[in-house]
Order: sequence, then structure tokens, then C-alpha cells
Amino acid sequence: MTKHQTRRFIKLTLVTLVTIAFIYGLYRASDKGYRVYGEYIAKEKIRSDYIKFVDSCLTEKDRSDHDVVLDSLRHCVHLNSVHTVDKEFHSTAKEGLFAFEKKVFSYSKGELEKKPHLECSTRSILLTDLYRELGYKARKILLVKRGDNFLEHIVTEVLNPLTKQYEIQDPSYDVHLKSLSTNHKLSIHEAIQLSENDFVPCNINNDCSWGIVSPDKKSAAKNIKPYFDLSYTNWNNKKQGQLIFNSKKFSPYDLFLNGGVEMSYCDKRPQHCKKKIDFPSE
Repeated sequence: MTKHQTRRFIKLTLVTLVTIAFIYGLYRASDKGYRVYGEYIAKEKIRSDYIKFVDSCLTEKDRSDHDVVLDSLRHCVHLNSVHTVDKEFHSTAKEGLFAFEKKVFSYSKGELEKKPHLECSTRSILLTDLYRELGYKARKILLVKRGDNFLEHIVTEVLNPLTKQYEIQDPSYDVHLKSLSTNHKLSIHEAIQLSENDFVPCNINNDCSWGIVSPDKKSAAKNIKPYFDLSYTNWNNKKQGQLIFNSKKFSPYDLFLNGGVEMSYCDKRPQHCKKKIDFPSE
């Protein structure tokens, strides 16, 4: 092969590789677009159910009072579902987009005899979507418990226009968190900086204590007490989320047993540890 032929071969190879990469990029973009569009269409089909459910949750409530609206929707999600991970739960998970939401809406309308089986993630996803449906900025927050296996719990954080502050809303335990010193609702950033003795969970009646139990009698608020040392959130589904923690309480590099193997949280979830913020308490 002459030098001219070699150069031509290399040029054609590079052009081919670039073309393949371009076509693959278009495929990935179109595939993602199709999935997003599919989710949009699926949600549009049940949008009226979202509105009806919100209306039922806020009957005789003052919709101009953001505290009332945010707490009432959390309470309503809790009352219309039950925390149970079993065959029914896994079966619902296989039914497709918004299957859990559909069952919650059906139960609220009296079309199902028994409460649908959800857990912390599916309850928080529904609550987050309900907040967004009403125009609130909301996101899911992953909380991690310090200790073996790094147990996880998921809650919702929502921006309250009244206070202009984010606040934690937990539909599984049916509580928000309140500072004992300032009496205001806490965001995850604030809770992580505080000692667990500096804040308390509060229910729909504004009874505040670590001793309160959820209306379904399945969740004692004290069980979530160890979860507010480290959290991860992916705001607006960006490629990289943010890990925030208080290294004086729980560092993502502390070693524990996970499945019998000693490792840190960053060893278990390295994708969560690319962007970190440490909020050590004073």
C-alpha cells in the first residue's frame, strides 16, 4: 500500500468512525426523547386524576395557606396508601408508568377496597409530582443511615413560597421536621447541620415529638432519627447529583459492613460521591 493509499484509508476510517458516533448520538438522543415523550403522554392520560386527587385532599382547606397545602397533600398520600413491600407491590411495579399513582387515585375514589401497597420511594415520587402539579418546586431526597449496609430512606423536599425556604416532607411517616430553637420547618441542609436533639418531627395536627406514630400505626417517627446525617439528591434529573453530609456525624468515608464486606458509602455508591458538600456542625 502506497503512502497516498494509506493516508486515504486513514481518512476514510476516521470519517466512518465520526459518522458512526454521530448516528449513535442521534439514536441515544431520540431514544431518550421517546422515553420522555412516552412518560409525558402517560401522565397526560391521568392528569385529570391528579387534579381530582388534589381536590379531594384539599377539600375545605385554605389553598392560599401554603403550610396547609403542603402538609395536607403529604397526609393525603399517607392515608391513601400503606407501606408494604410484598408480591402486590412488586406486581404493581411491573404494570408500567404511574401504576402506583393510579392505584392510589382509585383507592381515594372508593374503587379499591384495600389501600395500595407502596414504600418510601413510591410515596415520595407521588408527593413530589403532586407538589409540582400545583406549581411548587419539589425534589426527592435520598437519606442514608450511618451503620452497616447503609440503609436508605426517601423523602420529598419542597420550596414553601410563604417562607421561601425548602422543607422536608415525609409521606411514609407523615411528618415534617421542625427546629426546636427557631420553630421553623427544616430543609435537609439545615437538618444535617443540627444535632438530632435540636429538631423534632411534627404530624398533621402539629403534634411534635420523636414519640409520635403515623396514622397507619406502621411507622414510629423515632425510626427516622438516625437518617439525617447524609443525603443525596439529583436536582432536575441532572447527570450528576449532590451528596451533602456532616462529617462530624457521618462521613461517606466511614467504614461499615455492607453485605459482610467492610467498605465506605462512597465505595458502595461511587456515583453519588463525585460532587460532595460537607456541612459540619459548629
